[in-house]
Amino acid sequence: MLGNVYFVMMKENGKTDDKAYASKKEKYSQEEKRMKTLKKVGALLFALIFAMALLAGCGGGGGNTPAPAGSGSGAAAPGGGDAVIKIGYVSPITGPMSHFSVGMDRTIQNVVAKMNETGYDIGGTHYTIEVIKGDSESDPVKAAEVATKLVQSDGCQILLGEWTPDTMNPVSEAAEKLKVPCIVDGGPDISWTAAGPYDYSFACAMRYEKQVDEYFNAMDQMDTNKKIGLVLDSSMDGIGMLDLVKAAAEKYGYEIVNPDASELAQEGSTDFTAIVQKIQAADADIMLASLLGFQLSGLWANVDSLGYRPKFVILSKGMHFSSDVLTLTNAAGECTGAYTCIETQWNRQYPFTSSLLGKTAEELSADFEENVNEAPDLTIGWDYVFFDLIDEALKTTASTSSEDIVAALENIQNFDCIYGTLSCDEEHVFETPITFGQWVPDEKWGLRKAVTGAKHVPAAEPILEKQVDMQWK
Repeated sequence: MLGNVYFVMMKENGKTDDKAYASKKEKYSQEEKRMKTLKKVGALLFALIFAMALLAGCGGGGGNTPAPAGSGSGAAAPGGGDAVIKIGYVSPITGPMSHFSVGMDRTIQNVVAKMNETGYDIGGTHYTIEVIKGDSESDPVKAAEVATKLVQSDGCQILLGEWTPDTMNPVSEAAEKLKVPCIVDGGPDISWTAAGPYDYSFACAMRYEKQVDEYFNAMDQMDTNKKIGLVLDSSMDGIGMLDLVKAAAEKYGYEIVNPDASELAQEGSTDFTAIVQKIQAADADIMLASLLGFQLSGLWANVDSLGYRPKFVILSKGMHFSSDVLTLTNAAGECTGAYTCIETQWNRQYPFTSSLLGKTAEELSADFEENVNEAPDLTIGWDYVFFDLIDEALKTTASTSSEDIVAALENIQNFDCIYGTLSCDEEHVFETPITFGQWVPDEKWGLRKAVTGAKHVPAAEPILEKQVDMQWK
């Protein structure tokens, strides 16, 4: 549930029993309390991580002569032209999370061209924009290192960090240490705010309680026996999901057929035979799984081989791309992943328009299809919202100093952009909407995610109730 949290859980061998679960919950609680005070020792912690990375031979520009951060002077353009505001953009361009960055280059191309059409007149100086990419390699230590290099060696005055707390948190920590404005996105609020408070960093983030609310709002639209079979592991994600869903099930009048902590699978497991057998025997019409992609593939094989046919399936966390869902097959190799459901963080059906580009979610999705040649996905909204916010801040800031840009970001309220209407709250969070989606057949890409049953964003399509007949071959 807490998707690739920045903190790391200790692993235990063998079956997870109630005593182990209680111990992990206590560690989880203690960890959240600890992270609330992390900011107080942030500089020391960051320095330690960075030093360890250098000693391990991770590379980077730690030995370069630092450029002044937050000075507000901007970089002089070659030939004495406009001053330049450099933006450092950290994302997992390589590594296991690289698929989340496939549209990054197209986004940069579009936004830089638009921003530099007129540039920005700030404090009597005309500025243009340059975006410099940094590859986190899907690694939190590397993300911190790259963010530091972008400021100290490349002279970036603004930092961006994207995709899960593994990038969001270390980039924010670097920004706090270096005193430069920073926006991060692509993850939950809880694991980011737990490491605050922040002076220079901001997050576009979703609220997890609303995600679970969307699950049950969708379940209420289906004709089921209101029995839920959970398939979770003993990771912090699994523990967090178990508690949230149990509370919501009681509120909405659903029964969880396997609510005990002892029934969580071993963290990282790919064999869920025992769990599937139990929820099948209990005749659970609903299966809700929150696992990584490779685990969900294993679960799907178990479900197929055991002949379990739930009416309604939610595969959370690990199935955000149509290419992933197409790997869910039966023994004959036929795709049976259609009509499964997942939370939707952004979608081409959203009725939103980029304040910078003046293009709708549908128009940006069509541009993505044409120029990236992949099925449009949630990354589009997350990528473009950065630059909607930066554009607004640069239009209203008194100067290019870190403090003035931060103040401009803090003053953004009821701002209409590609992610809806956003406002900065006291924790520096711009809360983004989250909806519910279902994978339905698509002639071009095989599958597409349709927004269905949305409570917080108007839904365009109903949930298809023929799941059992149409999904299982």
